[in-house]
Amino acid sequence: MKKILILVLSMLFCNAFAGLEQNRDSIQPEIKLNHIAPVEHGETNADELYFDVTVLDQNNKRRFFRIPEAPMHWSSKRIEQFKNISLWRGTLIEGQKVVLIFALMEADGSPINPDDLIGTIRVQLMNESGVLKAKWTIPNRTTGPTTIVGKYGEIQEFLLTSDDGSYKVYLELPKKN
Repeated sequence: MKKILILVLSMLFCNAFAGLEQNRDSIQPEIKLNHIAPVEHGETNADELYFDVTVLDQNNKRRFFRIPEAPMHWSSKRIEQFKNISLWRGTLIEGQKVVLIFALMEADGSPINPDDLIGTIRVQLMNESGVLKAKWTIPNRTTGPTTIVGKYGEIQEFLLTSDDGSYKVYLELPKKN
């Protein structure tokens, strides 16, 4: 009985240290919407904005969600109120990569009138030895975002434009203290 107890305790002890070793190089990045600035509204009264978010991990698993959740949206008349909003957060272990696609949408209330895509942002995040590497792009464009130095790290400025409106979107990966 004593040998079994010692064996069980030693297994628990080893598993505890193995878990610490595995999590040592994990990081918890978060992408925040710093703010949105309208360049040109698509509708005369106001645009109703939201993000469709797609998360693609290394195992080809996909997750989809909307910010803010349906049926909510952000009115372009009061867009300056919507700042510092978490769009995604997660944990990346050593060597793990995730691709995020943020689609800025303009909501149309009718089921026969589909929502309008204003533009998309693609972000690839990778944990390289406990260091976060980020690659920011605008799909199907040769030019990417403009980098601005912010209070808590770099802010990426994207110009998203279509026939349904034009907006500057500012995203950031805040540095953890």
